[in-house]
Amino acid sequence: MLGQLGLQKRIMLYVTLGLVVMFGGFSLIGMQAVNRGRQLAFEERLAIAQSVAASLAGELGHVVRDTAEDMEGLTPDASRAALQDATEEAYRHLAATDEFSFFSVTAVAMFDSAGRFITAAPSDAPFVGARALEVVGTEAVAAGPAARVIWLGEGEWRSPCLSIPLIDARGGTWARMLVHIEGVRSHEPFVPFGMLNLSLSETAVPGELSRRAQYHLEVLSASGRTLLSAGFDKTPGPESPHYPVIRSLMDTGDSDAMLHRLPKGTPGQNHVMAVVPVPGSGLYLILEQDVDVALALPNEFRRRLILYGTIGFMVTLLVAWLTTRRVVLSTEQLTAAAVRMARGE
Repeated sequence: MLGQLGLQKRIMLYVTLGLVVMFGGFSLIGMQAVNRGRQLAFEERLAIAQSVAASLAGELGHVVRDTAEDMEGLTPDASRAALQDATEEAYRHLAATDEFSFFSVTAVAMFDSAGRFITAAPSDAPFVGARALEVVGTEAVAAGPAARVIWLGEGEWRSPCLSIPLIDARGGTWARMLVHIEGVRSHEPFVPFGMLNLSLSETAVPGELSRRAQYHLEVLSASGRTLLSAGFDKTPGPESPHYPVIRSLMDTGDSDAMLHRLPKGTPGQNHVMAVVPVPGSGLYLILEQDVDVALALPNEFRRRLILYGTIGFMVTLLVAWLTTRRVVLSTEQLTAAAVRMARGE
């Protein structure tokens, strides 16, 4: 069958097969590098999420410990004035003295063991007049085995609080302190540990580098409801749209980094999610970044690999065609002359 082809076609066939093998081998090695780059991008974001979760756990534990210390010495027999003074001191301590990276303390209130309101600071706190406290799940907050995440409100989800028990001499809970928290920079991108300042110190493409330092942060309770968020326009309380995706991870307590593809018609971009538990609590943290930012480097390398590989393949074929054409043309002319000579010309 090959004998029916002309000389140049046969040469080009062999050249094409050789180029396919050569470029195919290079492409395979290149795609392995791309896949490794994607894997490293996932691992990097998982490590960042674990560090952020540990920091959040420390801040939640800080709130629990400081509140317990401020209330130390109080008993069920304490006067209303003493309870009010202690509550105001706890509020000043947590809202003005302490600084938190993930949330701010906006109010502190005391309820008795039956859920009846006692006192609050400031005076216009959302707890005033509240009677119903709905407990979501049984998750304990970091560094406070008996602390709980609760939601203030009756019949509708409102604001997240930390419920911290006050223990009497017999080991019973005679009151609970409710610390109302709000996520800081709730609508601005989350930048872990000053990464934005580090990236902006670079000279190459500062705008793109700053985007690579920005994330979306979401913290879920054990029931899948949003507790804190940054970079989202989300109200604490409703079930997170990420909960069905990560529920199996939350059930087993595992961590993972994954590519979350949004259903068609859903607003937003596909994104890379790093999902980790917050140590010492039933909370889960999601750190996400748009896929075009998180996987920019491996995707750009893959694009260039395909582009330059295709161009190189076509240029090599063209050079081979032009080179062999000159050789084959001379050979064909010589062959034709030999045929004429054989005829006696």
